Amino acid sequence: MSDEWKGPIQFELDLFEKHVKTIRYRCSYENQYFDYYVPKSVLGSQANDKCPGKIKVTIMKTDLQKKEIGFLGKIISPRTENDFWEYDFLKEKVNSVRYEVKYEGQRYSLYAPKAMFKNLAYPDRLLVYVGATD
Repeated sequence: MSDEWKGPIQFELDLFEKHVKTIRYRCSYENQYFDYYVPKSVLGSQANDKCPGKIKVTIMKTDLQKKEIGFLGKIISPRTENDFWEYDFLKEKVNSVRYEVKYEGQRYSLYAPKAMFKNLAYPDRLLVYVGATD
């Protein structure tokens, strides 16, 4: 693998089940399930009231700066904003690639389906947007 995957790719996921800090959404992709445990803070007030039955998730390689400028520049932690979250590469699994971010002391993982990378190199950081369906 020499070229790096850039994306974007979009999924439409259905509400599957609610958890304490996340809401699990699911869709079928390349003959397997893709589950995304959406952190409740991403959905804002909807997470505590009525969760959307469907969401659109867009995943791509981040273009945001990952390191401060300068020789001694520090690594910038993945961002967790209202409309997007960044996840750092953690490890390759059998059918997925695990990315992770730490938010308010809690670790959140994204298991990206291997098939979405189309045999390209995995980016070191992904950007994930969550939005409502049309």
